[in-house]
Amino acid sequence: MTLACFNSASFVTSSGLGISVSPTVEVRREDNSALASIFSDEAGTTPITNPSAFADSVGRFKFYAAGIDRGYSILVTKGAESFTLRNVGVGTAGQRDATAYAGTLLAAADAASARAILEVLNQADISRPNLLTNGNWLIDQILEGTAYTINVAASNAMDGWSGSATGVGVFGMQQVADPDNAALKACKITCNTADASIAAGDAYYCYTAVEGYDSADLKPGTASPASVTLVFAFKSNVTGVYGVSLANSAGNRSQVQIITVPDTDENTYSLTFALDTTGTWLYTNGVGLYLRICLAAGSTFQKAAGSWGADNMLTTSAQANFMSVNTNVAYLKRIQLIPGTVVLAYGPQNYQKELAKVQRGYWKSFAQGTAPAQGVAAAALVNAAVRAGAVSHTWQTILFPVPMRATPTGVTYNPAAANAQVRDTTAAVDCSGTAIALSDAGFVISDTGNAATGIDSVLKVHVTANARLS
Repeated sequence: MTLACFNSASFVTSSGLGISVSPTVEVRREDNSALASIFSDEAGTTPITNPSAFADSVGRFKFYAAGIDRGYSILVTKGAESFTLRNVGVGTAGQRDATAYAGTLLAAADAASARAILEVLNQADISRPNLLTNGNWLIDQILEGTAYTINVAASNAMDGWSGSATGVGVFGMQQVADPDNAALKACKITCNTADASIAAGDAYYCYTAVEGYDSADLKPGTASPASVTLVFAFKSNVTGVYGVSLANSAGNRSQVQIITVPDTDENTYSLTFALDTTGTWLYTNGVGLYLRICLAAGSTFQKAAGSWGADNMLTTSAQANFMSVNTNVAYLKRIQLIPGTVVLAYGPQNYQKELAKVQRGYWKSFAQGTAPAQGVAAAALVNAAVRAGAVSHTWQTILFPVPMRATPTGVTYNPAAANAQVRDTTAAVDCSGTAIALSDAGFVISDTGNAATGIDSVLKVHVTANARLS
């Protein structure tokens, strides 16, 4: 997508017009005050660090950006002086021949061409999907709202999301009601055990993975990859810089960008990443790409923002330390990663479709809203014994509602006791049982009956199947 160009000379002198040499320039969106995604080229492949001193030695500066409603706020700072240009309009329509532009609109006069008109006016495709799974944290099949403890290098959290902790610190991730809108959900992040002095090799971050099938159309690792735009809401009592990074499945290609949290209020942030032109990227059912949001990290995981490298970096040297004290808290909300360079508002999610998407990675026989556990009788799978006594027999074929990402790991749960056995509810005894013949389509439960088991004894069990990306 072609971006529009803004050119200007910088001036900040309070006593009269004066050109400022090599000032700091900051560009923000007027609609939400977030730092804007700006580039040094029309194609949007080379990001400009925002803010930075990208004006030249005689005060001239330019950047390329997408046209947006209400335009941009441009702050020029030199020493103790500053000047702000408000509602600066940037758009490619102003760079087109008026006759050709009008002809484009007039040619799209029927309802079937409404999307083409929107693309011309807004430079956006309203059908672009959110590549992330469970981006509103509506679904939490494993713990159903109880906090996950993140104290190892990779630990599953709510569906589609994980956390990683390397160091003495421990943090938590939890599905909660959005504290600013009780009708919505959010990911609550807490510092449970502090790490006040971050060592070089320490790293704490939340992350998610996009399956290769979903990211293949973006063509990462080719000569002409697409760009993606990340938009999310975030609030924390720890202000400052947070690193946001993309990486390949092997963790040997990464790009870091940053957000600056200015206060303890909820703010919306957007970042645009031009994807990598080299490296090895998976295009099937493995990890297509990782998205990481850094809470704290040492120098081993730090580099300058804005470019791809043969590394596995999470942030820059300016990173805030969310892990500094165990009273720190943050909320990550309504996150989307969409193809293209135009920022789109977060769209309402279809619960049924989102549930099917997460069940590709994790399925349970327990009812939605019930966390898997031993001793939960409700909604258990039921079958009848076909042989009496303590003999082996195979029973109950289970088909998943959607094909899973890969062959899962199955775990059985006894509905009546704290063990992983099958329950004979007729004889009130336990039978040993396991999930066998696992595939991405389903599995079979095999059990060995109890001596008290009779023909037609009612057998019950719960099962989970896990094929999550991690």
